[in-house]
Amino acid sequence: MSAVKCVKLAVVGGRRGAAFDKALESLRDRVKLTAICDPSEEVLTRWKDNYPDIEAFVSYDDLLESGDCTAVFIATPMELHAWQAIQALQSGKHVLSEVIAATTLDECWQLVEAVENTGLAYMLAENYCYMRPNMMVLNMVQQGVFGEITYAEGAYIHDCRDLIFSGEGEMTWRGEIRLHYNGNTYPTHSLGPVAQWLGVNRKGGDHLVSTATWMSPARAVSSYVRDRFGFDHPAARDDFWVLGDSATTIVQTEKGVVIVLRMDSNSPRPHNMAHYALQGTHAAYLSARHAQEDPLICRTLPINITDSWDKLEQTELL
Repeated sequence: MSAVKCVKLAVVGGRRGAAFDKALESLRDRVKLTAICDPSEEVLTRWKDNYPDIEAFVSYDDLLESGDCTAVFIATPMELHAWQAIQALQSGKHVLSEVIAATTLDECWQLVEAVENTGLAYMLAENYCYMRPNMMVLNMVQQGVFGEITYAEGAYIHDCRDLIFSGEGEMTWRGEIRLHYNGNTYPTHSLGPVAQWLGVNRKGGDHLVSTATWMSPARAVSSYVRDRFGFDHPAARDDFWVLGDSATTIVQTEKGVVIVLRMDSNSPRPHNMAHYALQGTHAAYLSARHAQEDPLICRTLPINITDSWDKLEQTELL
């Protein structure tokens, strides 16, 4: 068996990228961290303290031109992901990109074309696909436990209002996004595992064919600004924000499956960042709503009526 080739990796976006320090350490036999890129000298200094031998770049163009790397991990603000990925591919670098992949359809197509034209690897770092319950459900789907899939849900509900302003009331990039886009701006955590369960765009699997999204008004975020910064703050107005509080997306697949996705990053409520449901002709699945709950599974034959749920972890596959 041939030895695994070590990937020389550059991290682009040092603040967010630092959250993956343990993951990089666990892959030391396959990934060598060779460079870091961030516009902040302070951030670069912290990385150099931990990794004295890595190259440090303030300029992304300079990294792509002279950095000793075969791949880049993009962990920058979301609106930068597509173009930075395209640049890296065109510079001969493989890409691992934080979600989301792109902010417009044009960016999506240009990203696809860059991958096809260069023949290099691009991977969207959708980590929710690899959560233990989601992988268990995927295995059960592949074993036929659910029968024919008819319906699925995914939701990412995470109150991020404290992240859209600095302590002085200045808007961060998360706030800026809310001024330019309206709709389900963060669907991948919800859709990623569901797409795997349905085998979307895979041999013998399904395909997404139509979608529509509805938004609630931006009320919770305006109320938050008024409470924190006062009524005189520009963002305190209800008509200031383009992005509403809560998005609901409905997707229809080629095989007739209905998928309901929800994204809410403004409403005042506890986190529920990994809500899922899956319905088939022979089984149903419900994820936990909070830390005190367990994921649940119900297995039955179509002719039986049941109101009994079992804990997913205690369910035998066969």
